[in-house]
Amino acid sequence: MKSDRRIRVAKRDGRTWLEIDELSNAIDFLEMLNSFLDEDNDSKWKWAAIAAHGALYGFGVLAIMGTNPSGKPPDGSGIVNRTEKGEFLIRFPEVIKRLQDRSILAEPVILSKPQSARIDKLNGMLRNNFIHFAPHSESISLEGFPEIFKDAVDIVEHLVLKTPANRRLSEDDAERLRGTIDAIRTRLAASKAVP
Repeated sequence: MKSDRRIRVAKRDGRTWLEIDELSNAIDFLEMLNSFLDEDNDSKWKWAAIAAHGALYGFGVLAIMGTNPSGKPPDGSGIVNRTEKGEFLIRFPEVIKRLQDRSILAEPVILSKPQSARIDKLNGMLRNNFIHFAPHSESISLEGFPEIFKDAVDIVEHLVLKTPANRRLSEDDAERLRGTIDAIRTRLAASKAVP
């Protein structure tokens, strides 16, 4: 199956459209992580954290959905929470929890306590602080950043290779993801957390 899942700008009906779906979005986040790690500037760590989170969240949701767009696991809950304020995708901690549940994934993610702590740090201290940045000044130690990104990439690789999310990938997309994951690992192995 030949396909190239990329975010695109297309012209139709005299208008310009951004074409994106959940798979192209997750792939894009992973490729952006690779790109940011290759940058030679101090802000790369912030953007790499945001991209690692987006890739992990995106591929996590895809794995939970499997081939069922409602993403309903056996307990009947879905990937969308409905409230009086509207519909919202389940939160990152819930995605991580479900990825570890054998009743949802035949090959669940298994996290050690240190890995779990690093993924919590990626979500809470890093991504949430960067996205919802309140007026203040902050210093964040770069120690551990490569390990956090490695954990995120390891989980993404597991999800892409061992869950129903991989059924949505063409051979070209799967090969592209393998190449991106290998490139990220190479950059992380060569990186020093402190520039």
